[in-house]
Amino acid sequence: MNYFKTLTSTTLVLFFSVLMMIPFATTVAQDSGNAASNQGLLEEIIVTARKREENLMDIPESVVAISGLNIDRQNIKSLEDVGLLVPSLNLSARADGFPNVSMRGLGSFGNTQGVGFYLDDVQVFSDASSRFGDMERIEVLKGPQGTLYGGSNIGGAIKFVSARPDPDEFSGRVKALVGEQSIMDIEASMNIPMANGWAMRAFAFSNENDGYLKNRNTARVNGLSTTNDPNVGASEEDGLRLSMAGPVNDNLSAYFAVRYNDYEGPNNVWIRDLDKNELSHSNIVDTTQNPRHIRETVSAMLELTWEMDGMDVMFITSHTDTDSTRYTDLDIREEYLLDLIRPEDMKVSTQEIRFTSTDDGPVKVVGRNLLFKV
Repeated sequence: MNYFKTLTSTTLVLFFSVLMMIPFATTVAQDSGNAASNQGLLEEIIVTARKREENLMDIPESVVAISGLNIDRQNIKSLEDVGLLVPSLNLSARADGFPNVSMRGLGSFGNTQGVGFYLDDVQVFSDASSRFGDMERIEVLKGPQGTLYGGSNIGGAIKFVSARPDPDEFSGRVKALVGEQSIMDIEASMNIPMANGWAMRAFAFSNENDGYLKNRNTARVNGLSTTNDPNVGASEEDGLRLSMAGPVNDNLSAYFAVRYNDYEGPNNVWIRDLDKNELSHSNIVDTTQNPRHIRETVSAMLELTWEMDGMDVMFITSHTDTDSTRYTDLDIREEYLLDLIRPEDMKVSTQEIRFTSTDDGPVKVVGRNLLFKV
């Protein structure tokens, strides 16, 4: 999938160029509920933790919702940021880019998921630690979720709900951050109304960081070649998501989204050199290579919703293709002894059909059938 790299670079340049032409007034557009929030009024928080739209206060379960406004205000961009905000949740990305999460003592480590990650109701298996961005909200469901989300979610579920295209308003925004260690972080989003109630939304980002650790080994002890890049902890990630939504007819609506993510970062734990003068560990490591995790993901999903009398029928289909290679220095020393290369190609397809009652009676029904192939 290397041809996507050239395509993404070109697309990002064009995307940012178009955003520069948007009037400044549109860059400060906020959600319709922001005004009420700024005035100190209580805002109704709608979540879909139980596969239907409900007020957060009406759900008899432990659910934490982080709104899009708070995501922007608190600059939430990574798994670690989410973990710092939610009680009883320990969430981080491992050195190889895979997530480690525990919720109330139960969790998942790497690809073994005891807590499920979801993006727009599609479970994410291969790149849950990716940066998604342009979120409407993040929902954290605590406790076993096997009934509605599958038996593997014994610890809970974390749902990323992306902002949907808005047919009523044209808007866009750009954010940039520059710092030490060659940090450069740029993200942008754009909402474009179209005809007949349809709209399109785009989000893109680029992040670079040289990291803190330095690798001083410029040549392997046994003479084999090695990298000359000293930034052993450097990372680079680029992403793009395009979505479109609108009515097909009076009863049928559609939502389509495609995303691309390209990540390269560290893939190891290291033994840092001991500073004998200060009796502390320095930022210097000495390995035979710069252990790397290179990952490329392409994903697409289609959601169709048919509104009937007293019931909604939803069909969701998705396909995700992830190519990754991990280079690991197992002996963590300057000698070329135990170096491991692990290529991995993961393809995941899912199909879900869901029936949700919409009446106001005392009994509410949700039924779903999910098929997935890995």
